[in-house]
Amino acid sequence: MTVRNLSRVSACFAAMALIGQTFAADLASLVEQKAKALVRIRFVQKTTAPQGEREAEREIPGVMIDPTGIVVTSNTASGGINAFMKQLQIQTNVSQIKVFIGDDEEGLDADKMPHDSDRDLVWIKIREPGDRKFDFVDLSGAVEPKIGDELFTVSLMSKFYGLVPVVKIGQLGGMATKPRKLFIPTNMGEGQTELGAAVFARDGSVVGLLVLQMPDSDDATAMQEDIALLILPAADVAKATQRSREAAAAAPPAPVEEKPADEKPADATQP
Repeated sequence: MTVRNLSRVSACFAAMALIGQTFAADLASLVEQKAKALVRIRFVQKTTAPQGEREAEREIPGVMIDPTGIVVTSNTASGGINAFMKQLQIQTNVSQIKVFIGDDEEGLDADKMPHDSDRDLVWIKIREPGDRKFDFVDLSGAVEPKIGDELFTVSLMSKFYGLVPVVKIGQLGGMATKPRKLFIPTNMGEGQTELGAAVFARDGSVVGLLVLQMPDSDDATAMQEDIALLILPAADVAKATQRSREAAAAAPPAPVEEKPADEKPADATQP
């Protein structure tokens, strides 16, 4: 190998090392920026099914999307009724909602806002935020990825692991247009523990939210085949959030009880 070729090889390895360092720095910055907007939502869920009733305390992740204390998460994860649960004649009731920020052990009392079951979204509003302003993910800064683009989620490990933030890496594998515009990820959204996680581009711009999508079908087999964790674009999340705000302003929420299985919730849902 000539000296010139050795120089080229050395330059190539140096460039690769620089790219790796830049990538690592970008991920570290992403975690640092977004982890502060990640919260825990704790509540008591009463589940009624043909087999009986049970009550349990649950804790799920949420994303702060407004500095005044509005959190968005998955309606399914928060005890909401979906089409599959309706077929099984399951009803739920959620109470004693609290939002935990950082390593706070007390929690802040909160209420459910009108939800959107079609998009698998629910909003939780801190009841008395006072003058406090919360770190949040700005949905107005959304970007639309292209197929093959890298995608990232930032989530918190459980309290047992010290609530350490973890970044997961995937790609955009495709785009769906029905039942609405949805981004189809690869290497993420493979477990329901990721429900409600925010998805970001490498530069920190928000892409969307991981939600559970399923058809409103009487065919249980077909329904199970079509259930998927997909990314609802941030622009759609923002519009749905505005509808929920308007519905909440028109009828301030009392403690919300999940609607019976045979009813469609009169909420912020729109086609």
